[in-house]
Amino acid sequence: MKTKDLLLWILLLTSAATSFAQSGKVGQLTWTLSDGGTLTIDGIGVIPMPNYSNYYHAPWHSYLSFIKKIVIGNDIESIGANAFPRCSNLTSLTLSNRVTRIEEGAFEGCDRLTSFTLPDRITSIGESAFEGCRSLTFLTLPNSLRSIEESAFEGCWNLTFLTLPDRLTSIEESAFEGCGSLTSITIPNSVTSIGDYAFSGCRSLTSVINLNSTPQRIGYNVFSGVTLRNATLYVPSFSVDTYKTADEWKDFGTITTAN
Repeated sequence: MKTKDLLLWILLLTSAATSFAQSGKVGQLTWTLSDGGTLTIDGIGVIPMPNYSNYYHAPWHSYLSFIKKIVIGNDIESIGANAFPRCSNLTSLTLSNRVTRIEEGAFEGCDRLTSFTLPDRITSIGESAFEGCRSLTFLTLPNSLRSIEESAFEGCWNLTFLTLPDRLTSIEESAFEGCGSLTSITIPNSVTSIGDYAFSGCRSLTSVINLNSTPQRIGYNVFSGVTLRNATLYVPSFSVDTYKTADEWKDFGTITTAN
C-alpha cells in the first residue's frame, strides 16, 4: 500500500474511532448525542420519559461515559427511572420547565455534576435520584416540591448548605445521609415527618433552623454521626421549651429562638 493511501486509511480509522454521534427514537421520544457529548432528548407532544428497570435498558446506555451535557426538551414532563446513572463526565444539566417528577435513580452516581436548576413545577424527587453526586455544591429546590424520597441526595459530599422549600411535607429515609460538608439546614413549617437517617453522617452540621412550631415526627437516628452537643437548633420563640423535651431534638447543645 502506498504511503499516501496508508495515511488516508489511518485518518479514516481515527475519525471513526473518535466520532460517536448517535440518535434514535423510542415511541414518541427522540434522542440525539452529538460528537461533543451533548445528549438532547425531546418528544412528539408532551410525554413522560419511560422508566427503565436498569440503566442498561435506556437506549443511550452504551454512551453514558461520553455524555458531558444533558438537555431535556420542552415536551418532556418527567425524567425516567434509571435514565442517566453513572454519567461519569456529566457536568451540565438543563431541564425543561415542564418537568414535574424526577424518578428513582435518574442521575445516581453522576459524580462530576456540580450544580443545576430544578424547574418550578417539580413536585417529587425519587429514591436515589441524585445519590452519589459527590461534586454537587449548590442546590436550589423549587417551592413546588412536596416530597424528597429515600436516599435522594445521599452521599452528595460537597453540598454545603440547604434551604428546603415552603411546601415540602416529608423528608424520607436517608434523604441527605452522608452529606458530610453540609453545615446548615433550614426546615420549613410545612414538613411534618422526617425519616430514619435523613441527615445521618452530616458531620459538619452545626446549624438547623426548624420553623415548625410543633416538633415533627422524627425517625430513628436522624442525626447520627452529627455532634449535636456542638450544634444549634433554631425554632419559633413559643416552641423552645417543647423542643427541649422532644426526642432527638432535645439533644442539640443549644436550642434557641429563630429570628
